[in-house]
Amino acid sequence: MGAFLARRLIQAIPVLIGISLLTFFLIYYLPADPARMYAGPSARAETVERIRHELGLDQPFWVQYFRYITRLLQGDLGFSYRKQVAVTELILSRLPYTLALIGAGILVELMIGLTVGIASAVGRGRWVDRLGMFIALLGVSTPPFWLGLLLLYWFGYLIPIFPLGGAASPAHLVLPALAAG
Repeated sequence: MGAFLARRLIQAIPVLIGISLLTFFLIYYLPADPARMYAGPSARAETVERIRHELGLDQPFWVQYFRYITRLLQGDLGFSYRKQVAVTELILSRLPYTLALIGAGILVELMIGLTVGIASAVGRGRWVDRLGMFIALLGVSTPPFWLGLLLLYWFGYLIPIFPLGGAASPAHLVLPALAAG
């Protein structure tokens, strides 16, 4: 088992390098100029050049990619120019809500799965079993984003039981947890 895991981890390295190279390549060759966007549309050419140099955007592709990978492996995810804060801080500030959403989604999934599973086992071969299989098939084949939109529309807009957005109370977790679970 350990050898299998080690082999799989080693096989994942070229895939991760390929994905990082492809995404960096696509971002690098976007027609938009990050330095111009950061400086603003009315900035002078000297200002844009200074920002381009400060960000290292005047370096060749491979130099920029190597710096990106090196910083990524060190845990440096960069700086959000929109929020003016480190990306790691942004992620960490949202982590508690993310973990609460994951926990609520798992709880919903367990409650629905156990209820349907027990009902199907007790009524094996009867209508309850077929209904349980239909619900399971429907749950597996419905994309979570589509279910989330339907839940928002039904229970946030048509019948406004739950809030449409935010994270101020536990009620804000219900619809996302149902969609995720």
